[in-house]
Parts: sequence; structure tokens; C-alpha cells
Amino acid sequence: MEELKQAEMVRKQLVEEESVRMEEENRRAALQAQRETEFAEGRRERARLHLKELERRHERQNAEATRFAEIEDEQRRTALLTTRAQATLDMQRSVAGEEERVLEWRETIATQGMQKRAAI
Repeated sequence: MEELKQAEMVRKQLVEEESVRMEEENRRAALQAQRETEFAEGRRERARLHLKELERRHERQNAEATRFAEIEDEQRRTALLTTRAQATLDMQRSVAGEEERVLEWRETIATQGMQKRAAI
């Protein structure tokens, strides 16, 4: 009977030790799971922040590309206006040159007419 009591006490002690060991193992597993969860949340947060930064960079690049396109358009318009202005100026010079030749021709004719009258 004494052996049965002693065996029962040993069994209870082993059950208690196993229970303590299981509780400690569960506690360690819970801590490990918590660390892994915090690590994953940290990675998600860093990824979210990185994505926001990429979006801001993309917006800045789009704004810059738009500004460059606007500058290029303005330069094209300026070049076109400059070309048109130069063509207009060239045409005005040509017309002025023609008018000058017509005046010279008229003067020549008038001079010749006066010389003929004077000769008569």
C-alpha cells in the first residue's frame, strides 16, 4: 500500500511537472508568436510608408514631367511666333524694297520726261 501511495505521489509530481513545463512552453510560444506578430506589423508599416513615399515621388515626377512638357510647348509656340514674325518682317522689307524701286523708277521716268521737255 505504501508503494501505491508513493507511486501516486510520484505520478502527481510528474503530472505537476508536466503541467508546469507545458505552461512554460505555452508562455514561450505565446511570446514568440507576439514577437513574430510585432515583426510582421512592423514590416507592414514599413512597406506602407515605403509605398507612400513611392506615390509622393511618382506625383513629383509627374508634376515635373508636366512642367517640362509645358515649357517645351511654350518654346515651340515662341519658335513658331518668332518664325512668323521674321517672315512678316522679311515680307515688309521686300515690300519696302519694291516700293523704293517703284519710286526710283517714277523719279527716273519723271526726270526723263523733264529732260525731253527741256530738249524740245
